[in-house]
Amino acid sequence: MYPNFTRDGANVKGYFAWSLLDNFEWGLGYTSRFGIYFTDYNNGLKRYAKMSAIWFKNFLQHKIVAYSDSR
Repeated sequence: MYPNFTRDGANVKGYFAWSLLDNFEWGLGYTSRFGIYFTDYNNGLKRYAKMSAIWFKNFLQHKIVAYSDSR
């Protein structure tokens, strides 16, 4: 998709992954946890990567799909 954006003159600096689950999180507020990072509300909002975040990072960097390559 990036070539299509730049061809049309868009100044693309990054990409943000969005999912259908993000909409459920908004609707449920803080009662349910979603997303690829865990936020610790009792520790200064420190964020911890979940397995899905590690997988997604490896997928974007190497296009590797196996979980065994995530650590």
